[in-house]
Amino acid sequence: MLAESRDVLVAPDRVAGAHVISLRGLHDVILMDDGMQNPFISKTFSIGIFDGSVGIGNGFLIPAGPLRVSLASGVQQMDIALINGDDETNIAAKLPASLTQLSANLLPDPSTIDALSGTPVLAFAGIGQPKRFFATLRKAGCNLVHYLAFADHHPYSETDLVRLQEDAMRLGAQLVTTQKDWVRLPAEWRERIVVLPVALALDDDGALVTHVESAINAHQNS
Repeated sequence: MLAESRDVLVAPDRVAGAHVISLRGLHDVILMDDGMQNPFISKTFSIGIFDGSVGIGNGFLIPAGPLRVSLASGVQQMDIALINGDDETNIAAKLPASLTQLSANLLPDPSTIDALSGTPVLAFAGIGQPKRFFATLRKAGCNLVHYLAFADHHPYSETDLVRLQEDAMRLGAQLVTTQKDWVRLPAEWRERIVVLPVALALDDDGALVTHVESAINAHQNS
C-alpha cells in the first residue's frame, strides 16, 4: 500500500536494506515499521504506538499477547509514546512521566462514508486489530449488518471472496474493507469491494513534527 505513494525497499535483512538506501544517497530519512524489534540498527527517533482499546493487554509478546517488545524494553527505546484511540486501559498511567505522550484517532474518509449512507454494509478485515475497523464503521454511522475478521495479513483466496460475495448478496449488503486488505485482493475483485481510507489525526501533530525535526537536526549536526 505504501509503495503507491512512497519509495519502499523490502529486505529480509534490514541492516543490509538500510545500507543500500544509504549508499544510493537519494533519501535523508528511513522510516521503519516495528523498528524496536531490531537491535542491529541504531535509530535516531523511535515512536511507540499503543492501541488505546488494548493497551499492553496481558503483557505478553506476540503471539501470546499484543506486545512486539516488552513494555520495559520498549519504554527505554521510545522517544514518544502515541496512544491510538481512547485510552480504555489507562496505558498512559503505566508509562514513565518523563516520556512524551501523544494521542491520535483514526478518521475515516468522509466521502466514502457519505457514499455508504443508508447502505447495508458487510465489512471484512485481516489486520492486527480488525475490531477497530468495524468500530470505526459503526462510529461513522454505517449500517453494519455483518462482519468477518481474518488473520493478520490473510491471503484472500477465490473461495474466501466468493463466500463473502454470497453473504453480501444474501444480506443485500455492500462489501467494505480496509486499504491494507484491498491491495491484497486480486485485481478482478477490487472494483466489487469498497475500500475505506482512514487518516491518523493527532491531537497535537505540531508536537510530533517538532520532536522529529529536532531529532533529525541533532543527528545531522552530531
